[in-house]
Amino acid sequence: MYERGSETNFSGDGPEYYDRCKLLFNSNCQFSEKYPMRFVTFAVIFAVALIAAGHLALAAGDAAKGKQVYTINCIACHNMDPGKAGAIGPAIKGSSQALIMARVLSATYPKGYKPKRPTKMMPPMPHLKANIADLAAFLK
Repeated sequence: MYERGSETNFSGDGPEYYDRCKLLFNSNCQFSEKYPMRFVTFAVIFAVALIAAGHLALAAGDAAKGKQVYTINCIACHNMDPGKAGAIGPAIKGSSQALIMARVLSATYPKGYKPKRPTKMMPPMPHLKANIADLAAFLK
């Protein structure tokens, strides 16, 4: 075991290794439950927070902003009232965020989705990627 001021060192890294070792282990660089459990607890809490934030970010959106995006980009084909069919596009009120994302970004359908009327008329609009959550909030 390394002792400060001694040339004997169990790791070959000198006092720096001993100082780092003490952060995770006890003062004698032997395994201590105290610090590793704190690290594991922190890591689990952090991971749960990241997952929760990801789900909230996916679902959250500004309906007022979504209405603006819809009015500017969608009413040429869909009705001004998304609950009614438009000149070309179907009623889309109540569409899931997954459907909106697939249709708007790549003009496809989500896996397993059965469309009301399968068409290839809708062009992809990847420039709206940042507005998908807002559109979904408006179309709820």
